[in-house]
This record gives sequence, C-alpha cells and structure tokens, in this order.
Amino acid sequence: MKFMYNQPFCFVYLGVHLNSLLDKGETWNIADILFKAEQETLVSWLETQLDMSPFDTDDKRVLSEEFASLANAVDAEKKMGVSQNGICLLIAYCFELIQNKPTRM
Repeated sequence: MKFMYNQPFCFVYLGVHLNSLLDKGETWNIADILFKAEQETLVSWLETQLDMSPFDTDDKRVLSEEFASLANAVDAEKKMGVSQNGICLLIAYCFELIQNKPTRM
C-alpha cells in the first residue's frame, strides 16, 4: 500500500483526473458506475480509462472495497447531490474519502 498512505493526495490525484474528463465533456452513466462499484469491478474498469499506475494492488483493493461500500450505503442524490453523471459521483466519492479516511487500510 504505497499510495493510499499518502492521504488525501491519492484521492485528490484521482479527483483531478476525473475532473479533467468532466471538463472535456465526458459523461459516464451513473447506473453503470454504481453497478461496477457494487460488483467491485469499478477500479479495474477505471484502469482502462485513467492512469492508475500510482496505485499498487493493495491500493486498488482498498479503493474497490471503499467504492463498493459507498455505493451500497450512500444515497448519492440525497447526500452528494449527484444523480446524472458517474464521473461526478466518483468525484463526490473522492471528497467523501478525503473527509473520512478509508476504514479498510
């Protein structure tokens, strides 16, 4: 776990890359992102979309588990004001993980 120990930088790093996609007009279906998060396949899918090289295998496992936990426990529209774009949802998850460090480290 090399990168996750460098909090909150790891979530800022991820958030900045997601924000860049948002700025370019990208949209990801929020239902697809929630499904991937719940199935713990989101991080492996993100590797095809973003530079995830700073995250090692343990980091990715923790991210995957934390995203799954958030997807299963948090009403994104109610708590985070996100209901349309999966990129916005992941940025909100990054904010949440900056505020509340992962429990699975």
